[in-house]
Amino acid sequence: MTSTEANTPLPAEKADPHPTEVEARPSDYLIVRVKDRDGERMAIGRYLHGIESWRVDGFSGDAPVLEWWPMPAAGSGNMVDSVC
Repeated sequence: MTSTEANTPLPAEKADPHPTEVEARPSDYLIVRVKDRDGERMAIGRYLHGIESWRVDGFSGDAPVLEWWPMPAAGSGNMVDSVC
């Protein structure tokens, strides 16, 4: 991500949308901080440029997104030695 992209208020459109996504013009999936009835929480979501609306897991309709971050790159996190 460039510094210009980091300062934009909305995420970029997905580079290679599925044919069923072309009209909605979604961003890639993101980590978002949203306001809900119990305060704030983290979730996964994306911005739909075609309708100027956020879609977030666990919300119906437009979600009240406060902040967003790109998803981490695979292999950039802490690795788990074994899964029980």
